[in-house]
Amino acid sequence: MEVVQKLRERTNAVEQAVKQKQPVRVFFQVSGEPLYTAGHDSFVTDLMRRAGGASVTADVPGAWPKYSNESALAARPAAIILPTGGSMGAANASVVEALRQSPAVQQGRVYKINDDHLTRPGPRSVDGLEEIARALHPDAFAK
Repeated sequence: MEVVQKLRERTNAVEQAVKQKQPVRVFFQVSGEPLYTAGHDSFVTDLMRRAGGASVTADVPGAWPKYSNESALAARPAAIILPTGGSMGAANASVVEALRQSPAVQQGRVYKINDDHLTRPGPRSVDGLEEIARALHPDAFAK
């Protein structure tokens, strides 16, 4: 029970730190070719919300839907998250060509986060939550 309590405390601390922040429009790129993202039923969509983000694909049905390049660009994300470097992610993952003209890329707001923290629900999801929140709202965690 102590572990669960500590995870809840960490989650609550993140939510408190970002609750007054303007949500950042986020695109979560699971893979590039074909382009997959996190949809309405994905726990990652909830993680982004709790971290002070607003997934641009939160209303797309399913957990991990295929998504068109055109729709991704039209969503105009202010930040892009790439799951990388874990057991499933490629360390050199990059944003799909269509998103290179997005506000996120133009403003340098592309964040690579360990996929072990984002693609498997479990205790490490709290690590992912913290990483997303720090990326989207670094000023909320500056000490």
